[in-house]
Amino acid sequence: MTYEEKFADFIRMCEERKAGGFDVVSVAAPWVLGDNYEELIESLGRLAEADLRLSIASRGMNERSAEKSSAGPGN
Repeated sequence: MTYEEKFADFIRMCEERKAGGFDVVSVAAPWVLGDNYEELIESLGRLAEADLRLSIASRGMNERSAEKSSAGPGN
């Protein structure tokens, strides 16, 4: 599977952010950017080419979201 196939959602998000006049891409976790060094560098390169900044949610935020999701409705 090529990078473009594997990270189609990330690539599309970058394109949409740029087209929408935004300058930041936010991801929930670092692994959204890649599973290995090459994928990570490719993702960072695409962000730089699009002149976008990167925001990664904190670990605490991810843990709180997971806890809330598993607690069910009305947490």
